[in-house]
Amino acid sequence: MKTKHFVLATLACLQVPVVAELEINPFVHFRAAVGATSDNHGEMGYAGHDPKVDGGNWQGLELGLGLSYGEHLEAIGVYNVFWEDGEGIQGELEEAYATLKELPGGFEVRGGRMFTRFGTQNSVHLHGWDFVNANLANTRFLGDDGFSIDGGDITWYTPTRFEDSLTISYGRTVTHDHDHGGHDDHDDHDDHDDHDDHDDHDDHDEIEWDGQSFSARYQAQFYNTDFHQFLVGASYLRGDLAEDGQTSIYGGDFTYSWRANGLESGGKQFRWRNEVMWRDVDSHDGQFTEFGMNTAALYQFNDNMEVGLRYEYLQGVEEYDFDQRHRVSPVFTIRQGESSSDGGMGFMARIQYDYDNSSEHGDIHAAWLQFGFDWGK
Repeated sequence: MKTKHFVLATLACLQVPVVAELEINPFVHFRAAVGATSDNHGEMGYAGHDPKVDGGNWQGLELGLGLSYGEHLEAIGVYNVFWEDGEGIQGELEEAYATLKELPGGFEVRGGRMFTRFGTQNSVHLHGWDFVNANLANTRFLGDDGFSIDGGDITWYTPTRFEDSLTISYGRTVTHDHDHGGHDDHDDHDDHDDHDDHDDHDDHDEIEWDGQSFSARYQAQFYNTDFHQFLVGASYLRGDLAEDGQTSIYGGDFTYSWRANGLESGGKQFRWRNEVMWRDVDSHDGQFTEFGMNTAALYQFNDNMEVGLRYEYLQGVEEYDFDQRHRVSPVFTIRQGESSSDGGMGFMARIQYDYDNSSEHGDIHAAWLQFGFDWGK
């Protein structure tokens, strides 16, 4: 909705044009899932808002408010309320930042609490996920609640013939003091795999983010025709650990998109998204590296139905009890109503099966029915 606080009677009488108006956009997004899993004890790694247990899983109720004033100032705040198995109802401030955009020279500046622009998923909120759960590499490398900072970033939209940009951020890493259901074995928020031998490798706190961090992302988007779009990105992140040490993460991604209607909205669509990550952990107990990747293909039949398939791999580090994993996830999604980008209210339902193979726990099977609603932009 739009609220005009700056139209004054005296200006109207003088016929002075109003140069800006305040626009207020509240929004609500809800996601929950019911299902069954053979991982009865929550031994596998999960992101903070992934479904984890048999029965119902309240993944998140996102309450948000967006503000814009004129062409150059925007602000947004998002608070997430969720239910954790054994922990009850909890909540956290996910993002709250202001943006100065369309500045001279093609610059944009953000400040506050924000998800960093790393890879393809880290800055995407729960309601924007294409699958019921987060990517494994994001969960293990960046943290089960995503990687966010209290700080700022600057983006330069470069003056090239491509739609490309470079973002650099700096700030203090946001830490989370809540447990996620099914992780009674340790308090690590950077990795969630079960660890049985804590006497030999009590490394979990030291590979948890805590301190200052620096990140950068470059991405270029270009079109072969109006129907074929390509996006290539490269990301880098370096941050302090809870104990002495630092972690560096390198990422690369490639996405191909085809739209039957070209640049027009609606119609059939196909997306093929690929991402690789490499992390280098240097802690006071030692140094190790690990590789992860995911690839996902999604085909949208029309405005309401989409089918997809995702494959993920984590290399694992045996001496630090990080297990090797493969996961395959077919998914089918139905949406009704208006999309959140258009305003109004929409509903969604999603069916997903996960086949998850771990070098430590063997084969795990899970089936989920996710449902939710979206209101506002």
